[in-house]
Amino acid sequence: MKYIELIIIAFLLTTFSCTEEMPAEETIEKKKEVAVGVMQVAEQEVEFTKTYFGRLKYARHMTHFAEVSGRIADLQLKPGQRVQHGQTLLSFPPVNHDLQVGQIQLTLEELAKSYERQSALHENGAVAQISVERLKTQLDIQKKELDRMQKLNEITAPYDGVVTEVFVTSGDEVNAGTAVFSIADPNEIQVEFYVPAKDLRHISVGDQILFVHGQGRCFGKITQKALQMDQTRYAYRVLASVENKRFMNIGEIVKIIVPREVLQNAYLIPDKAIKRQGNKEYIYLAKNGLAERTEIRSGKRIEVETLVEEGLQSGDLLVVAGVEKLADGTPIHIIE
Repeated sequence: MKYIELIIIAFLLTTFSCTEEMPAEETIEKKKEVAVGVMQVAEQEVEFTKTYFGRLKYARHMTHFAEVSGRIADLQLKPGQRVQHGQTLLSFPPVNHDLQVGQIQLTLEELAKSYERQSALHENGAVAQISVERLKTQLDIQKKELDRMQKLNEITAPYDGVVTEVFVTSGDEVNAGTAVFSIADPNEIQVEFYVPAKDLRHISVGDQILFVHGQGRCFGKITQKALQMDQTRYAYRVLASVENKRFMNIGEIVKIIVPREVLQNAYLIPDKAIKRQGNKEYIYLAKNGLAERTEIRSGKRIEVETLVEEGLQSGDLLVVAGVEKLADGTPIHIIE
């Protein structure tokens, strides 16, 4: 009897054991399949660029210096003020200017009275016409002299612009060569940056470049490059114009992206798809539901991508997500 009971217990244990092992094997098999993301490899045109940093400045900017001595008068300029071409900005007549103007005004007044009297006498036939005309000529000369003296050392705006600096105040006495004010044309902005000798051959006047600044991006062109090295920076000065000047501030530092080379039929893949082991580099391709480890030879990096020179061909399905979980031959499941 006990023998029969033992047989029954053994049978039941074997049955339950087999029933539970089957799902466990299926679960283990499913865990081995790794979910991955892929991209289809395709040839593309790749542009290589070089990044520099430069400072925005006015392309048209001048400082006015006094040409003769004088005293600053009627100064109403301040930095940031907009002025128009030909507008009187200030004057600095000689120190004894008021006395000279006063003397001319007295002479002019006396001539004006004499002219009125002579004109009246001429109408009555008491004075010859030539005497009246002589006084009229003298009167006109004195008027022009007064106008000249009143405008002596008067400075007008050379073009429409904005005042950037004022170096004097009203009442100051200035000598020849004294800086008075600076003015700039806000419609002409350029960027100044410096390029190492090894990069200079990649830059030509007229080349289009990209500016990246705080408010966005805009394009410009190389307008000038120095032929002599700046001895303090050991680099060459380059100037570029800015086509879109909105949101740009003078003195702001901007990023300058200069094109250097265009490569046709290239393979560019994300850095995260590449694994490295010693001196070797490899990636994983999705083939027939498995991860196939493939050795490659990489080239230049462009930000977060790398150029692959050997090991890829168009149409390959490159694993770009889940790479860290793979080994050669790992079953995979591609997710969208």
